[in-house]
Amino acid sequence: MTYAKSGTNWVMQIVWQLIHHCQKDFDHIHSVAPWPDAQLNTRTMRNYAIPLNMATEWQTAQERKRIIKTHLNWALLPYSEEARYIAVLRDPKDVFVSSYIFIRDFFFGGAMPSVDAMCRSFVAGKALTGSWAANAAGYWAQRHRPNVLILSFASMKRNLEGTVRCIAAFLDVHVSNEIIREVCRRSSFEYMKAIDERFAPHRGAPWRKHGRMMRSGQQGRSSELLSAEQQEQIDRSCVAELKREGSDLPFDEICGRTDGAYESRLGRASVR
Repeated sequence: MTYAKSGTNWVMQIVWQLIHHCQKDFDHIHSVAPWPDAQLNTRTMRNYAIPLNMATEWQTAQERKRIIKTHLNWALLPYSEEARYIAVLRDPKDVFVSSYIFIRDFFFGGAMPSVDAMCRSFVAGKALTGSWAANAAGYWAQRHRPNVLILSFASMKRNLEGTVRCIAAFLDVHVSNEIIREVCRRSSFEYMKAIDERFAPHRGAPWRKHGRMMRSGQQGRSSELLSAEQQEQIDRSCVAELKREGSDLPFDEICGRTDGAYESRLGRASVR
């Protein structure tokens, strides 16, 4: 469960490789991973991801587990103690930049609204995917549940192997060090960029094909699109909304500004 452009495909790739022990691949991630909330939207989106009742790959997986993707806020998710929930939180400034370039390259092209106009919508919590702060606060509030794991994009960038081991432990997947290393290799930015088409949003849809899903994979690079003032506006608005939500989410740590302190604030499954 993620706010869009927060590392969704990255974690799905890690989980897929773990539950199949790196023994199986896919032609497209949504041939094997349902995305139920997308099927509530347009006809094109309904046909984009495999329906839940047709996703049977898990039946032959070594771990007999499956992946279900969502961008919904926690309050809208069905809850089961038998399920495991993995959330990824990313610096909202990086989320904005990644989202803007994604929407421009795959959808609007030259008709894309200006950065300033889109930034104002994001700051007001009126982005296409809703409020970043409300989404993050909802996930963060569940961190003490034994079946909820909260990760940050910054911590994943800092320590991929630690993240893979953390996810494996959380999912009760017990594999050799060799498989862990192979999962890390297949979850590296370089590897995933080489198989970009397996995650591309234009699969079977009449959308623009001028962009890449694996564009840069960077943390803390929002200055490539946002001015210092716009970055400050996003930070200030998110912090203010988190406060209104009554959330103690460690915003600076999510943004990667405290050099690893985030890991000590996680719930039961910290990244080591």
